[in-house]
Amino acid sequence: MKPTFFDLFKDAKAHQHAFMLWTSQWDKFPVSTALNWDDFGLAGTEAHGIPEQRGVYAFLVQPALANGLNVSYLMYIGRTENLKRRFREYVRMGPDDRRPKLAIHLNTYRRYTRFCCATVPDGHNLPELEDDLLEAFIPPLNTRFPAKISRVMRAFP
Repeated sequence: MKPTFFDLFKDAKAHQHAFMLWTSQWDKFPVSTALNWDDFGLAGTEAHGIPEQRGVYAFLVQPALANGLNVSYLMYIGRTENLKRRFREYVRMGPDDRRPKLAIHLNTYRRYTRFCCATVPDGHNLPELEDDLLEAFIPPLNTRFPAKISRVMRAFP
C-alpha cells in the first residue's frame, strides 16, 4: 500500500532535529589545542584503531548518498578518559540505556553514524575543551551545556 501524506508526515516528524548555526559562537572557539580527529563507524569492528587515551568525541551522521558531497550532521559531543572504552559502551548501547536520546539516535541512525575522536594530552583541561566545543556547535543530542549557553537554550520553547 502506498504511504499517505499523513504517513509520510508522521515519519518525517520522527526524524526532525533542531540545529543551531550560530556563527558568532563558531568565531569564539579557541584554537589553542590542535585536535587531530579520527573517524570510525559504529559496527564495533573498528574498535581496534581507537586509542585507549583521554579525549573528546563526536557523533556525526553522514548519509553518504552522493559521491563527493560530504554532508555531516554533528549530533553529539562528549569527553572521556578512555576513548576505546567509551566507543565500546556506545556499540553495546541498547534501548533501555540511561541516556534515551543517545539510545534512540543509535538505534535509528547507527549505520550512518560516525564516531569521531581526538586524543587530548595530559595537561589540557578536558572538561573545558568539551565546553568550548559545546558552546561552538550546540549539538541537538546534548542535554548539558555550559551555563551561559544553557540559559539561552532554556529560553527556546
